[in-house]
Amino acid sequence: MWIFRVDEPRLGVIRIREWRRRASHTVGLLVLLLGSTVTGLVILDQSHGSFPDKMFTGLWDGVNLVTTLGSFTDFSQPQKVFMLLAMVATLLVGGFAVSRLTGMLSGDDVMAYRENRIMEHKLEQLADHVVVVGFHSLGALVANRLHEARETVLVIVGDKDQADRAADRGHLVVLGSPRCEPEFYRREYPDFTYEKPRPHAAVLALMATCDVFCLPSIVEGRALVIQEAMSAGLPAIVTAHTGADDAIEPGRSGFVVPIRSPGAIAEKIAWFADRRAALPDFARAAQAAAARFTWHDYGERIAAALATALPLSG
Repeated sequence: MWIFRVDEPRLGVIRIREWRRRASHTVGLLVLLLGSTVTGLVILDQSHGSFPDKMFTGLWDGVNLVTTLGSFTDFSQPQKVFMLLAMVATLLVGGFAVSRLTGMLSGDDVMAYRENRIMEHKLEQLADHVVVVGFHSLGALVANRLHEARETVLVIVGDKDQADRAADRGHLVVLGSPRCEPEFYRREYPDFTYEKPRPHAAVLALMATCDVFCLPSIVEGRALVIQEAMSAGLPAIVTAHTGADDAIEPGRSGFVVPIRSPGAIAEKIAWFADRRAALPDFARAAQAAAARFTWHDYGERIAAALATALPLSG
């Protein structure tokens, strides 16, 4: 099955763009060769046919030359000499195309680029699926049992070997890792603040100092951190694939934006920055929404799902 790589090899798209550029040059040379051949054959045509007939005959022979089909009409002696030159030019253009285009699209980076495009389409249409994080012994057992039960399984891992094993077993896979070190963001954005991982109690204390919670994600099962943030009184800005659509009421307790839309996220953050007086109302609505989802209810749903997907044998 396919793997979506969050850190997509940049060389893949560069190779494809360069191949397209070279291919367009090759097509341009072939068109120029075809036009020159037709023009030369028409000029050297000593028959008494009409000009449209001469044009069609020249075009027929020119296309046969460029496509190497070889189904030519009869040539006069001057046309034969001209076609010898045109054939040499065709060989040169063909050799140029082979040397410039062969092998450019067969590298691992290009295959990863193509695989990501396929996976993007699949992820956009993904529904009624189960997310498994990690593919060690337990994660592999759960994912494989769900797959045997004909469930659609999405495996999220940070290790390439795990990603390969999961893909070999027929699962959709998202392989990801941090984009850049914090120093990169500090250089690009002087006001950037990086908060290191910390114990759960310290995370909740940090949330109490914030105004808005934001979680952009391509795919999640059910990101519980969203409910924790809303319980702390933080309106949430999340992408549509975080599994929190039922917890957020747009315009009252937060906003749901499309995936891969940083502009939409920035717009909602700016919306809150310009309407700070609305934060208390959003905070109360967020806490009320989070209170509807208890750990007991969550546990009951998980148990019911597991009982359906993994029936116990006698």
